[in-house]
Amino acid sequence: MKKYGPWLSKPGSAQTAIFVVSTYFQEIGTLLHRKIIDINFLYDIFGSTGIKLNWEKVKPVILGLREQFNDPRVFGWFEYLYNEMKKREQKLQQSKV
Repeated sequence: MKKYGPWLSKPGSAQTAIFVVSTYFQEIGTLLHRKIIDINFLYDIFGSTGIKLNWEKVKPVILGLREQFNDPRVFGWFEYLYNEMKKREQKLQQSKV
C-alpha cells in the first residue's frame, strides 16, 4: 500500500501491471493443478526463470494483498505454479548428479 497505493486505483499503473501478470500466471497455475497442462510443457515455454522471477518480484505485493483482504488464497495458484516449477528444477538438478 505504501509503495503502490490502493489496489488498482489508477488504470495503467504499476498495480494494473502487477494484476495482469499475476492473473496470467494464476490461470496457468490453475491449469497445471487441474492437469490440463503439463509441468514439462511449462518448463519448455518459460524455462526455470520466467515464472520464478515474476513470482519473486510480486510476492511482497501479493502477500500484502492477502493481508489486506484477509484471504490467504489471493493468487494462490500463481504461488502453486512457482512451487511446482521449483520442484521441477530440483528434480532436474538431482538427475544431473
